[in-house]
Amino acid sequence: MRFLHLSCVALILAGLLGSTGFAGELARFSCTEYADRDWPRMLVGYDVSFPRGKARHGNIRLVDDQGEEHPVQLAAIKTHGDGSIQSCRVHFYAELTAGGSYLYRLETGKPASGGKKGVTGRRRGDRLEVSSSRLAVELPAPGSQEYSAPKPGNQVPAPILRFRLHDGKWAGRGSLQTK
Repeated sequence: MRFLHLSCVALILAGLLGSTGFAGELARFSCTEYADRDWPRMLVGYDVSFPRGKARHGNIRLVDDQGEEHPVQLAAIKTHGDGSIQSCRVHFYAELTAGGSYLYRLETGKPASGGKKGVTGRRRGDRLEVSSSRLAVELPAPGSQEYSAPKPGNQVPAPILRFRLHDGKWAGRGSLQTK
C-alpha cells in the first residue's frame, strides 16, 4: 500500500512538472542517425515557443543527456509584453556517429559560464565590438546612422570598421574603396 501511495505521488509530481519531465526544462532536442553515417560537429537550429513568463534572457542554458552544459545561441527572438521570450530559434553544435543519437535540453537557470566565455558584444557609441579571446571586430552599430537618401559607398561606413588579433593590436581602415 505504501508503494502504491508513493507511485501515485510520483505520477502527480510528474504531471505538475509538465510533459518534458524536468521542472526547469523549456524544450528538448533529439536526433537519431539512421543512415549509418558519421555526421561531424555542425551547427543545428530549432524553432521554439514558450508560454508567457517561462523563459527569460540570461536565465537559459543548454545541457546534454549527461547534464553537461553546452554553449547555446538564441536568434530571431520575439518577446511577450512582460519581456519574457515568446519564441526564438535555438542554435548549438551537435554531432552524430553512425547509428548514434543526441539529446539536449534547454532549461531555466544561469549558465555556468556566466557569459564570460565565448563571444561577447558591447556597444561603444556608434560602434559595436564583437569579441572573443582570439579576435574582435568593430562594426557600425545597428541603427547608429540613418540616411534619407542613398549615399555613395565612400560616404558610408564599411561593414567591418577594424579588427583586433590575439596580440591586442587593432588593424584596418574601416572604409570602402570605390571608384
